[in-house]
Amino acid sequence: MEDVSATQLLLLSALLFLLPCSAYDACDELDRDALLSLPFKAPLNWSASTDCCLWDGIICDPLYHIRVIWLRLPKRGLSGVVSSAVTNLTLLTHLNLSHNSLLGSLPDDLLSSLPSLQVIDLSFNRLIGRFPSSSNASNHLQIINLSSNFFNGAIPSSVLVPSISIYKVSNNSFSSFSGHIGDGIVKLTNLNIIELHSNQFSGKIPSHVGKPFNLLLHTNNFTGPLPSSLPNCTILSSLNLRVNNLMGELSAFKFSTLQRLATLDLGNNNFIGELPQSLYSCKSLTAIRYGSNQLTGEMSPGVVALESLSFLSISAYNLRNAAGAFRILKGCKNLTTLVLFMNFLNEPFPDDKSLGDPVGFQSLEVFSLGACQFTRQIPTWLAMLKKIKQILVVKAFNQSMRW
Repeated sequence: MEDVSATQLLLLSALLFLLPCSAYDACDELDRDALLSLPFKAPLNWSASTDCCLWDGIICDPLYHIRVIWLRLPKRGLSGVVSSAVTNLTLLTHLNLSHNSLLGSLPDDLLSSLPSLQVIDLSFNRLIGRFPSSSNASNHLQIINLSSNFFNGAIPSSVLVPSISIYKVSNNSFSSFSGHIGDGIVKLTNLNIIELHSNQFSGKIPSHVGKPFNLLLHTNNFTGPLPSSLPNCTILSSLNLRVNNLMGELSAFKFSTLQRLATLDLGNNNFIGELPQSLYSCKSLTAIRYGSNQLTGEMSPGVVALESLSFLSISAYNLRNAAGAFRILKGCKNLTTLVLFMNFLNEPFPDDKSLGDPVGFQSLEVFSLGACQFTRQIPTWLAMLKKIKQILVVKAFNQSMRW
């Protein structure tokens, strides 16, 4: 009996040891106090009398259910500032305060105090100042999203750790991020999405930009040619470099390796030459914009090979041979939007009625011909387009318009 009693005592002791962890302990007291110290003005069900692991927007570690690892409060109507109290959540892996009305600058030690951070999403707020640097940013960091705030200055290279896969700092255009991207982006070998658009970045795009899925750098002040490594981005789906100061001969660029490319926007730059024939081997393309450059030439028959193409904008391209271009374009069966603004200057408008028959432009909904100065009247075949919703013809004809 003595042996049995001793065994029972040992089991009871073990049970009593485990009970505080499994039944009686609430979340870590320091984590709870840190959360209650956050000066957010919003109706949250946070109360010191309840377990903070049960609070709205909070997830604790799955093993012991004590330490806070997720602070996720998007679209909760939060206002106030991101105070230094958040840096006391030292095991935090996910910080998402996006789509609120948070103000002010971020704590200087935000990244250095959160060594386990994997995701930081502060997008769509009113945050200002410079993004804090860190000599020991988390090596686990995978997602940075600071889009649509009022951040300024350069992005610290110290936060660009190799583990990052999604990097979004777009649309800080009121007091914009600026400066060169720098070669720090080269070491981000796991990048899938790069969104730096609508800022004031300048200088050349780094020659090596990894192998992203989306590369959105439009509306900045980038200069120089297209990155030499771009043809190596074989999984690239969306490339938008519109509204920069990029330049160089475009006709020699090899697009043929970009077989997953779905959307391409090179508009409003300073490229010269003609559009490369290799582009027409990108059979996944659904949308192309390359107008407002210094490109010249005629419409290539190769565009018909892009069977999924629904949007084509080639405004201010100095296109010639309107009759040939329209005969080619009617072969693009899925084209819904066609923008030919400021092309074919003073050429006769094609009046071939076959352009409006069942095999020509029958998917077209939006047709822009502004500022072309055609020498003929609007042809009757335009009235035969069954799905057309909008025809933009401001200054498209240099005579009074008549059907």
